Amino acid sequence: MTPSLFARFSGFYFFYFASLGVFLPFWPLYLKSLGFNAIEIGQLVAVVMAAGIVAPNVWAWLADHTERRILLVQLAALGGAAGTLGLQWVTSFYGMIPLLLMFSFFWYASLPLVEGITLTHLEHHTEKRYSYTRVRLWGSMGFVAACLTLSTVLFSVDGDIWWLVPLSLLFCHSGLWVTTLMLTSRPQMREHPAHITLINLLRHPAVLGLLAAFVLMQISHGPFYTFFSIYLEGHGYPIQGLAVLWSVGVFGEILVFLFFSRYLAHHRAYYLFALAFLLAAIRWTMLGSFPQFWGVILATQLLHAATYGLYHAVSVRLIHQLFPGRLQSRGQALYSSLNFGVGAALGCLLSGMVWDGLGSTVTFHAAAAIAMAGMLIGWLAVRRATPLDR
Repeated sequence: MTPSLFARFSGFYFFYFASLGVFLPFWPLYLKSLGFNAIEIGQLVAVVMAAGIVAPNVWAWLADHTERRILLVQLAALGGAAGTLGLQWVTSFYGMIPLLLMFSFFWYASLPLVEGITLTHLEHHTEKRYSYTRVRLWGSMGFVAACLTLSTVLFSVDGDIWWLVPLSLLFCHSGLWVTTLMLTSRPQMREHPAHITLINLLRHPAVLGLLAAFVLMQISHGPFYTFFSIYLEGHGYPIQGLAVLWSVGVFGEILVFLFFSRYLAHHRAYYLFALAFLLAAIRWTMLGSFPQFWGVILATQLLHAATYGLYHAVSVRLIHQLFPGRLQSRGQALYSSLNFGVGAALGCLLSGMVWDGLGSTVTFHAAAAIAMAGMLIGWLAVRRATPLDR
């Protein structure tokens, strides 16, 4: 990978995760400003996540059958930008649902394809400056930049300006589309052995366990992604303080991406994978028990370095290893659809129902229990899958 190509892929990650830096902290608050209750907010966030169940697999199938991955990435980014246009004016519950489905169907399409392209470009480079984590950290920087910028504007301007949230999404997705126009095709992928098929891989107990662990991890994140900003706002935290807390978590994630290669070289993948789940359980327990203490909330956000940064870096590497050759697009699509589709949608829906009925503390403690279940399944699965007998 040349420095120029490295910069272009970094730009894609920057704008893709900048859109998350708008969506995760501020979209629930935007929905609350429109008068939606906790169940409705959970459902509208879940709609976005639910599109991630189908979209990555549909686009990965198209990529495998057309071999036009860059073109598909460009079309997906353009569709995502177009999908945000309607969100500028539609404010009704039932009006938002089809718009959010269309927007997220395109939004979820591009990342798994680019993940596979990036890893294939990088797999023959041993220089640290060209590692996956060095490219991916630009996504974390995009998240922080968008989060802090939007919070500063919302905090500084008097009056109701929550309409800036959908407008910011439009800006980020337009920038994302522009960056895709500068991407180039990946090198020819290695053929995988004929006896390794997607069906055969999905029958392997280690792969099934790994995929189940992905779902459980994201279900445990449901209350955080849906209600974290609302939760802290209800305990008196200002908007700028919320943005700082979101950004602190992502800064920890950046550190993991900077030093991940060194960690993986000295520790087995299944130890790191299980550690991420254990720290997630600790994080949700602390968050549900001590929301009034700024220091505790800050500590829970620092744990984001493990519950997302470490978890994601290990997971992407495992998927790249377990799904060889032309199955890589399908593998990354499965990872995306189970994480940010099935798991995230279930997490949002369930957290909305439990939050409204039993309260925030019970919701976060239930999330901690789910993370522990994921740790046990993930430990056994990844241990058997490293390496997977082919």
